[in-house]
Amino acid sequence: MNAREVMTKIRKAGFKMNVYAHSYFNAFPNAELEYGEDGVRTQILYFFSNAKAMNAEQKAVKEELMKYAQKR
Repeated sequence: MNAREVMTKIRKAGFKMNVYAHSYFNAFPNAELEYGEDGVRTQILYFFSNAKAMNAEQKAVKEELMKYAQKR
């Protein structure tokens, strides 16, 4: 999964982002450029340590992305 795909999933789910989550969200492309897929996975972990899933759609997206992030 690339940074653009992850960002699209997060946007479509409508996550509310605090200032920290927003910073991590905006850093997805840089993380991918510098570290590839591992950078995207790590950025997902940072993002979700600062963003809460508030409804069923967000919970499903968070679960999918967290599984992806933890897969090695």
